[in-house]
Amino acid sequence: LAGTTDVDAITLSMAKLSLEGLEHHRAATTILLAAASNTIIKGFLAVSVGGWAFGRRVLGAFVAMLVAGAAGLAAMLAWA
Repeated sequence: LAGTTDVDAITLSMAKLSLEGLEHHRAATTILLAAASNTIIKGFLAVSVGGWAFGRRVLGAFVAMLVAGAAGLAAMLAWA
């Protein structure tokens, strides 16, 4: 829920907790979920403010970002 408005605090908290013993994959998953919820909210804003033509372009980039983040997380989990 906090990721819908800001991702910085969650990212910094998870980075600090991972240094203090939290498993890295849990921190990365939490950061990805926060970033994903933030990105989805921004996508809805893009569509509602800019219309469908603008929203489609923005959503295409956002989907690519989310897929890249999920692929990075999957690679990290497979590596561990």
